[in-house]
Amino acid sequence: MKKRRKIEIFKYLVVIGAIALGVQDTVVVKAFSPLNDQGYMVTESMSFSYDQGKWRYQGAGNYVYNAENNSIVYKSQDGSAHEMTYFYDEDWNMVRETWLSYEDGEKDGWEFFYDKNGNKIKDIYYSPGEEPNENQYIYDENGNVLQELMYNASGNLSLNWKYEYEIQEDVTRVKETWYDGNGQTMGHSESEITYDSYGNEISRVDYDENGEIDADIKNEYTYDEEGRIIKKIEHDNLSDTDSMVQIFVYDNNGNNTRSFLYMDDFEEKYEFVYKYEKFEH
Repeated sequence: MKKRRKIEIFKYLVVIGAIALGVQDTVVVKAFSPLNDQGYMVTESMSFSYDQGKWRYQGAGNYVYNAENNSIVYKSQDGSAHEMTYFYDEDWNMVRETWLSYEDGEKDGWEFFYDKNGNKIKDIYYSPGEEPNENQYIYDENGNVLQELMYNASGNLSLNWKYEYEIQEDVTRVKETWYDGNGQTMGHSESEITYDSYGNEISRVDYDENGEIDADIKNEYTYDEEGRIIKKIEHDNLSDTDSMVQIFVYDNNGNNTRSFLYMDDFEEKYEFVYKYEKFEH
């Protein structure tokens, strides 16, 4: 059970799901929060092409800040007929996110809880007509996740991940073991990760429970004068081709305004365009 690159996988599932549902005009593909670290609200559009055709997905809508409950509401104007609301605490950690569908009036949502260091220690998913699902996270003093606990809608523990770390200079070894709700071992894996001077992952080797290599990834980064990544090449040493190439473009404020993603030996191409608006509250 692998959980690598959750955010990337989530984005692609949104796109693939839209295609599967026959949505060929518009769909919003966006981050979990519209605020970035520089205090800008961000909207994102994406185009996707492959060797047999091309689709374009354009997110469009308005953000409105509500000072009474410290929230930002996003209302779509692109035909996707939905509304998203992001709620923040006084430290601007996002504590709740809701998704309202105009078509059926149903509202899904996440609720987030943090410790004093800003680490997310719990999230709860709500869906109409269903009991909430809860995940809990436990950290060490360095902010590394030691344990992830997943509870089902009945409140019973269903999955439990445990992590052990061995850190030596730029190399980190991680052992991951996962259990069912009764504490029975379901599997385990180990990873050896190497970082560059910027703290970015330059190599990763994953081993399955039999000690066989499950993944062997090498990353190459190109940085600009400000130390920002302008190009990343991910080599899959178990494949004959580069699995992923990313290119990043920035504005004068350091915001990433455009990025390109190439996959499957350049047969699949993604272009992300980001628009920024200075957030005032």
